[in-house]
Amino acid sequence: MWDTSGQQRFRELAATLYKGVEGFVMVYDITQPSSFDAALKIRNELITLIGIKEPERFPTMIVGNKSDLHRDRRIQQDMVTQQCRLMGTAQHVDVSAMKNEGVHAAFQSIAKMIMLQVNFNPDWNYFK
Repeated sequence: MWDTSGQQRFRELAATLYKGVEGFVMVYDITQPSSFDAALKIRNELITLIGIKEPERFPTMIVGNKSDLHRDRRIQQDMVTQQCRLMGTAQHVDVSAMKNEGVHAAFQSIAKMIMLQVNFNPDWNYFK
């Protein structure tokens, strides 16, 4: 697992860091629309950079952090749901890292998505 926080210096190493990845967990701040846009941009860049041939089948979890600040939410659920549909198999969950709510479930979900993909498609190769 790599937490790059969207930092440019990690983008330059992405081809090496992400070689052979089995899934993406994209985390954004539900109170900051720019963080959602940045997460989508980084995912798209990585898909191209590491050569994932069918990104709509690639296990992806979109995690909205800071659910404890739901009154300040600026990324609406329907917008995230729409993005999940566009990505194919992507799932979404809101969590609060500060309150440790939903974090464990988010990781369990992405692990399950990866295991299902591997078990049902043992010869599947995500990469070009």
